[in-house]
Amino acid sequence: RTPHYGGAVALRTGTLAVTNGAIAATMKPTVHIAEGATWQLRGDVALTNVTVSGSGTVEGGMLTDPTLKVDWTEDDDPLDGPVFTGTVMGKVMVDFGHTEEKPMLRPYPKKLLIATCSNNDRLILKAKNIGAKQVHATFYRDPEDNTKIRCDVAQLGFTVIFR
Repeated sequence: RTPHYGGAVALRTGTLAVTNGAIAATMKPTVHIAEGATWQLRGDVALTNVTVSGSGTVEGGMLTDPTLKVDWTEDDDPLDGPVFTGTVMGKVMVDFGHTEEKPMLRPYPKKLLIATCSNNDRLILKAKNIGAKQVHATFYRDPEDNTKIRCDVAQLGFTVIFR
């Protein structure tokens, strides 16, 4: 699927470099970084409330309170999230992009790689747009590589069947 974005759109191959002041503090950019691509935040670039999707690399900079948008294949399989070499801090919203009309399909993903962060700061992660009321996401650092943030999605509660 090709994401649909409004506003200024630029498609490039390779690396996009951003220096301090190139993105206004009042903007809330949405950036899709394809696998193998790099978004360089040079110098002391600090962005708040930026939305990042794709499985490419965000190099340098500092992102505060970002939204990570989970990308899905045509078969509704989740793709790995982005790699951050700079600092990610604050509350991270993970947007699964589903609605009640188009809920996440079972089996729900386990050990889904949401992001890779080189800093080990404590992050607060929260899920949105899972698409079902009794489904929740649990986020955790991978015990074998604590730079990887993973997620398990599961059904809440239980079902009793009487016959």
